Amino acid sequence: MTNCTDQTQDGAPGGTDSVDNAMVGQVLRVLVAMADHFTENRPGALLTSDALQVCTAAEVYNATGRSVLGSGAVLLSAVTDALPEAAPASTRGQYAAVLREEAAAYDGAEERVAKLHRECREDYQGAASARERARDQRAQDSARENADEELPAGGDR
Repeated sequence: MTNCTDQTQDGAPGGTDSVDNAMVGQVLRVLVAMADHFTENRPGALLTSDALQVCTAAEVYNATGRSVLGSGAVLLSAVTDALPEAAPASTRGQYAAVLREEAAAYDGAEERVAKLHRECREDYQGAASARERARDQRAQDSARENADEELPAGGDR
């Protein structure tokens, strides 16, 4: 399982150059579909690695229009990277709950990221304004000092 901060050869997390909002939405839908499947089909049975792999591939296949052509491989890779770790000896139903928690954690991520970008931009603009004010103040102080130095000893001009 990769970490969101892991960097790959191309420099982007998870091995892609960029992940667009549509891909994030597809990954979330696949995670929820997997959770639904595990909840509806033998939720008390132990989760096996084979069942997890088959379910992942099947739900990606369904999400891509039941076609082997197109973006299935990319989506499968993204979903596989997003899968949470299964606890040892967990049931399919227990893992379904973990999948739902994982999907909920990422739901609305685009809005949260956009909000953080706005806040950073506002902070940067505020800092830039503060730097400009400080520079202007230093220039005024310097001009006053130069003017004071030019005054004759008696203080009159």
